Parts: sequence; structure tokens; C-alpha cells
Amino acid sequence: MAPRPRLRLLAGAATGIGLVAVAAPGTVRRSIGMRPEPAADWALRTFGIRELGLAALLWRATAPSDPAQVALRRVVTAIQVGDAISTGWLALRGRGSWRLWVPVAAGALATIAISGWPGRGHRRPPPMP
Repeated sequence: MAPRPRLRLLAGAATGIGLVAVAAPGTVRRSIGMRPEPAADWALRTFGIRELGLAALLWRATAPSDPAQVALRRVVTAIQVGDAISTGWLALRGRGSWRLWVPVAAGALATIAISGWPGRGHRRPPPMP
């Protein structure tokens, strides 16, 4: 699959995740094993809004004429990797759920596979003569 269709797939997935987290935080909360607390629902809604923001960046990165395409992909990838690290750390410390970490880590790996690791895909200047 070419990079642009894969980016569109990633952007569509981020859009779907964001919409579900905003519209149905209770369903998301139960699916990842969080306790039923109002604060958890608001945290998931906030996550959904943030995910919609990332989706907007990904949709913009699919535009062929956007000069900021590489920078946008780097930002999204760095955020996804940070999510995987922080949720994994919380799970290790007994403060988070492995049921949350698994899809977050899978999302980060998918982002790396599709968008590239930050710095990869950057054209280096030609060597000096």
C-alpha cells in the first residue's frame, strides 16, 4: 500500500477513535477496564478531543502539496510513542491497565510503520564538494 493511502487509513482510524471517545466514553471505559468514575469519562472525552486533533494533523499530512508533511508526521508519531510509554509505565506501576496499553502500543507501532520514525524520510542535503 502506498504511503498516502496508509496515512488516510491512519487518519480515519484516529477520527473514529476520537469520535467514539467523545461520544461514548462509558463504552470505552468499560472496554479498557477502567473504574466507573465521572473523572474517567471526562479524561476519555479529553483524550477523544486530542485524538481528533491528531487526526486533523494526519489528514493534513495526506495533502500532496503540504510542505509541512514530514513535520506533521513526526509530531503525530512522537505523541503516539509518548502515549505508549506513559500508559506502559502506569501499567507497570499498577496504576493503569494492560488492556489500555495494548491498543495504545499497537497504535504507536502502526503510526511508526505508516508514518515513519521521526527523522526517517527526511532528505539529507547533498554532500559538500
